[in-house]
Amino acid sequence: MERHVLSVRPGRSGWVLVDGGQPVEWFRTRQGAIAFGEVKAYKLFQFTGIPSALTVFVDDTISMTEVQYG
Repeated sequence: MERHVLSVRPGRSGWVLVDGGQPVEWFRTRQGAIAFGEVKAYKLFQFTGIPSALTVFVDDTISMTEVQYG
C-alpha cells in the first residue's frame, strides 16, 4: 500500500500544511504546523489503516521526514 504523505512548507506569512498537493491549514509557527501534521498523519493511519508520513521542508527543496506511521 502506498504511503500518504503530508508536508509542512514555508509560506508567505508562516507555515502551510499540504495534503495531496493542496494547502489545507496555515500556521504562524513551524512547531504548530508540525504538531497538527503529526496528529493528522496518525489519525489517518489509525482510522483507515493507510500508511502515512509527515515531511517538513527546511527550504523550498530540502525536506526531512518527521514521522511515519504504518
